[in-house]
Amino acid sequence: METYTPKEAIERKISDFEFKYRLDIDLTDPSLWEGMQNEDQFYEFFDLLIDRVHELEFIYYGNSIKYLMENDASLNESIQMAIDCGFEIEKLNSELLATLHHQATQLNALDQAFEELNRLFNDYLKVK
Repeated sequence: METYTPKEAIERKISDFEFKYRLDIDLTDPSLWEGMQNEDQFYEFFDLLIDRVHELEFIYYGNSIKYLMENDASLNESIQMAIDCGFEIEKLNSELLATLHHQATQLNALDQAFEELNRLFNDYLKVK
């Protein structure tokens, strides 16, 4: 049986958390943790995660089509999101639709994971 340092154990939990919620942001990225010293900074940390989600982008046609086929084959959700954001139908493309849908899915996952993420944040600070 493997033994882990407390920091390795928490990083493993974070990795499992990322997998569980299908997050495409690296929660162990050291730049996320810069300046984080206490539990009161969780909301600041959470805002950084939201910023990271907004940076996610599909830039290749093939990747965007694959994503849409797997997650919004009818395009109903992603087209509605684009319309809600003020985009004109004529200016939509697969990369934009996939990006909007993926970002919304990631933000929803963060919202669902808020409490669990708060506990992980506090645990990580203890061993950081």
